[in-house]
Amino acid sequence: MKTVEEGTQLSDPVTSFDPLDATTVFVLGQDGNLWLEHGPFGTVPPKRELVDANLSDFRALDAQTVYVLRSDGTLWLEPGPFGTVSPQREQVDATVVRFAPVDAATVYVLRSDATLWLERGPFGTVSPQREQVDATVVRFAPVDAATVYVLRSNGTLWLEHGPFGTAAPSPEPVDASVVSFAPLDAATVYVLRSDGKLWLERGPFGTAAPQPRTRRRQRGQLRPSGCGHRLCAGQRREAVVDAGTLWPGPQSESPAGR
Repeated sequence: MKTVEEGTQLSDPVTSFDPLDATTVFVLGQDGNLWLEHGPFGTVPPKRELVDANLSDFRALDAQTVYVLRSDGTLWLEPGPFGTVSPQREQVDATVVRFAPVDAATVYVLRSDATLWLERGPFGTVSPQREQVDATVVRFAPVDAATVYVLRSNGTLWLEHGPFGTAAPSPEPVDASVVSFAPLDAATVYVLRSDGKLWLERGPFGTAAPQPRTRRRQRGQLRPSGCGHRLCAGQRREAVVDAGTLWPGPQSESPAGR
């Protein structure tokens, strides 16, 4: 935080970065090179080691372990010490669009065919031990290695539980007409719907009839507001923001500030 407050430049130009602490940060340059950079900062570039090149994304677990997505769609797990373009590394998968690691031996992978997989090490061959989670997936957000939110291409949001594969249990529908979402845990998720309304939704999902809720109109009048889609069943949800107007929840309680 000190370096930011003092306006100390770390590296330039930068596409993305992932700080580990106040003196250690992974930096992905616009040229596709990923660096592990060390303080004290103040000169460009600072002391650093090259992790890999030709990258489009990365996720660092710690200063010695990082998943990298190369521009050719291959996903790799790279261990330190770094300093050369080709450190000892293990390929995880190919034709990867997005990924989200749980740990150094477990990672969710969204492939270019819109299938979502949970992949497990040891890595080094394509494909490793893995279980298919879902198909027609647009976005996903893991809670842990056995729980993941999945947004399908038809706009439906699901909470899915392992074990995954052919014997996977039925997913729980969360909502429909979803364009974006951000979970806090397996029972709480913010959902942005296609009508521009943002909701805070609470589980259990997909099990009961939707609870009645109201929205406050500008003139102080109340009217029912509900979702008739079957995927709205089971959740309690509170609209958070609608065009600058605060919507209280089912008991007229405003969501707590963060």
